[in-house]
Amino acid sequence: MPTPQEKQILINIQKDLETLALYDDGKMTRKDLAPELEFSYVSIYIQRSLAIYRKLKDAPLECLVEQSLKQVQQRVAQAAGRYKELAEFSIAKYPDNVMQKRNNIIQAIVSEYFEDIKILQPIIDLLVPIDSEIIKITKEQKKSLKSIETERLNIKSKSEELQKEIELTLSNLQKESNEALMAVRSIAGEAGVSHHAQIFAQQANQHKKYANIWLSISVAVLVLAVFAISWITKTYIEEIKDLDEIIKVLPITISRLVMVTISLYAVLWSTKNYNAHRHNEVINRHRQNALSTFKSFVEAAKDDPATKNTILIQATQCIFSVQRCGYLKGDSDSMMPNNLINIPLPASPKLKD
Repeated sequence: MPTPQEKQILINIQKDLETLALYDDGKMTRKDLAPELEFSYVSIYIQRSLAIYRKLKDAPLECLVEQSLKQVQQRVAQAAGRYKELAEFSIAKYPDNVMQKRNNIIQAIVSEYFEDIKILQPIIDLLVPIDSEIIKITKEQKKSLKSIETERLNIKSKSEELQKEIELTLSNLQKESNEALMAVRSIAGEAGVSHHAQIFAQQANQHKKYANIWLSISVAVLVLAVFAISWITKTYIEEIKDLDEIIKVLPITISRLVMVTISLYAVLWSTKNYNAHRHNEVINRHRQNALSTFKSFVEAAKDDPATKNTILIQATQCIFSVQRCGYLKGDSDSMMPNNLINIPLPASPKLKD
């Protein structure tokens, strides 16, 4: 259940969202003003911003924690003030600097739209996929709680036994409501894990594509380097076989060494880029697999807090710690310490003789 502070924040957010819902997309472009003062230039930003607030109004915001609610409250309150300012804009209100004020409002609408995309859109994407059936059950349970509370007040004068029975029913329904809310928050968390796993999968596929390109380049450069070194060696031997003074041989030798060095450097450079992209592909694929299997392992260990916490630590280390896969110079085959072996196992019962 939301805390008293969260309830107050939700009330403020809904108040501002109801105000924003009253604004019409078409009227907000202010075509009633002179052509040089209207806001058709940013009509697409106005339309998309108001669409975000409408989606947010229907989202189950009670699933968010207090910190996220404060971010939503700040964005919604700022938007309500901005669109009020837009609705009341006129030459009579700003006679001295009407064009400057119009430009300021346009810049604010555009910048605030991108801030909403950055802050509010991820929250909407997280809350909207939540199973609508669970939300329906939660609302029905809340409705049942209200009706039972009303009935309890009406029959307060009846026997103590009947009153205890109603209070017991109310307590059970309260418990079920809390469990349903926890299930909603759990689904939101699973949606977030799935979203991040997809991000790592996209990055892994991108690095795989670049690694294949650099592999082809490395093979081509290697073949060219082999032919180049063969040609350099052949021409070098032919040029110095008739020279008997070292001062004449030295410039030819230096020039050929420079050409060989450039060929070898090109091979090493292309190979290094291939190894870098292959390393990033393996790391991101490893992170994707860790997030994809995280839910299964946590559910399997839901009755063992020690194992569950250790799995969470291991998944976090897999994402944020430096991983070695052998493609980069200096990578070793040493294994990272495995915290799973440190989980205290329950003692086995002793066998009786």
